[in-house]
This record gives sequence, C-alpha cells and structure tokens, in this order.
Amino acid sequence: MFDPYFGIPGIQAEKSLYKDVPLLNYTNLFCFVTLNGAYVFLVVSVMYKTRQGNQAFLSKLQKQITIQALLICVTITFCSSIYVMFEFVPTFLPAIFLTIDFLLWQWGCCGAIIIYMVMNRTIRQGVIAFYLTLLGYSAPSQNIYSTDNVSQRPRSCAIQPTI
Repeated sequence: MFDPYFGIPGIQAEKSLYKDVPLLNYTNLFCFVTLNGAYVFLVVSVMYKTRQGNQAFLSKLQKQITIQALLICVTITFCSSIYVMFEFVPTFLPAIFLTIDFLLWQWGCCGAIIIYMVMNRTIRQGVIAFYLTLLGYSAPSQNIYSTDNVSQRPRSCAIQPTI
C-alpha cells in the first residue's frame, strides 16, 4: 500500500498505517504477470490454431478476439505497471503519474466492458435490447444469434460419425 498523502505538503497524518505490505506487493506483481501472460497466451493460441488449420490469414472472429485481447492487455499493463512501480519505487515517477494511474485504474475496471460492447455486435445488441425492455419499449425482433454469417464448412476438429 502506498501513502495516500504522498506529494501533498502540509498534511500531518499517521504515516505508519501506510507501510508497505510485502505480500500485497508480490500479489500485485503476480497479477500483473499472470493477467498479461493469459492474454498473450490467448493471442498465441489463436495464431497457432490458424496455422494448424492451414489458413494463411486470420478470420474476422480471430482478428476481433486478437484486437480485444490486445486492448484489454494494454489497459491492464499500463495500469498495473505504474501501480507496481509506485509500490516498489514510490519516488521514481513524477506525481502526475499517480493521477494517470488512478484514471487508468478506473478505466481498468470498466474498460473491458466498453471494449466488448464496442467490438462485439451480439453483446451490444443484447444490452440494447435489455435496456429497451427495461424501459418498457419492445426490443427489436431480430435474431441476434443468427448463424447467417457463419461459414458452414466442416471443421477438422469436429467428431465424425461412424458408419
């Protein structure tokens, strides 16, 4: 934990309450590494599946998953790296980074939701329909789960029937 009064001159407060807790520092560092590692693993596994299926390019869904994972990973990386820097070396960064970190922390809490809402049409239409019905309006009667755009080619990993 860090001192909430850091960089504010003239405040007389008990600073011993805000001593660093080593377990919290290592937990934050562990979360930083594992969350970024999970998103990197997601992107690499999508790329591997593309190469395994003898496709020369990414499908629209694979591109969308990759971009979503990249945006979420960048948000988490910036927020958590500045936070971890403040924990281990609190005087290394200028005080403006504390404000930037608080804004990034708020974005980190809702950023994934906004990214999914902007980039995923099914989620966006479902949320709009939910709020329309919540407000008493009838939701559009289109099928948001239609498979019209899904390719109907056989999948190599599908279970083949035995004859």
